[in-house]
Amino acid sequence: MMENKVNRFSWKAFISIGLFYSFLIIFFTGIILYLSPAGRIANWNNWKLLGLTKMDWQSIHTVFSLTFAILSVFHLFTVNWRAFWSYLKSKSNKGINKAREFYIMSVLTVLFLTGIVYSVPPFVSIMDFGSYLKESWERNDTAPPIPHAELLTLNELAEKLDSISIDKIVNKLQANKIKFNNANETLEKIGLMNNLAPIEIYRIHYQKNVNGYGRQWNR
Repeated sequence: MMENKVNRFSWKAFISIGLFYSFLIIFFTGIILYLSPAGRIANWNNWKLLGLTKMDWQSIHTVFSLTFAILSVFHLFTVNWRAFWSYLKSKSNKGINKAREFYIMSVLTVLFLTGIVYSVPPFVSIMDFGSYLKESWERNDTAPPIPHAELLTLNELAEKLDSISIDKIVNKLQANKIKFNNANETLEKIGLMNNLAPIEIYRIHYQKNVNGYGRQWNR
């Protein structure tokens, strides 16, 4: 009888451990995303940290944030619901025992939300510093020619930049043994097929003029 009780699956322990793991992952990925380059830079240069792209880190952060929220609901309504409900009934009858703490935290929460929404210091400073860190990744030699250029197809790229013949672009890629199926594939997809960053596909054609001004295509 004692053995069955010891070996019984504990939902309380299961949920608590899940909350702990989720918190650690959310905390860690949150710091990485705060420090990471902007999406246009990360995608263009195929930025990675610990072998994961920014999109990978965003996916991990989002999924485990959702996991944390779901486990929190289960923790409240399945593990601690009786204690929580008993606490509410007790406080509704006797009043809030820690009224000062309750009201101070409520006011601080409202102030934090208001400060963030209306960009009031020091909250706006936190976001500004994050923007500064993201912009520090951007240099002239790593910035895309236009925002999210990795999503352009070869046809669109030829049209938007210098209107170079698509045939010349295709021939240049083939001469460099770059695999692709057709000119309607994006630089991002072609890069994935060849294990290259979109900027590397672009650089096969692109170069700066000798004097550093303007852009031209190798012919």
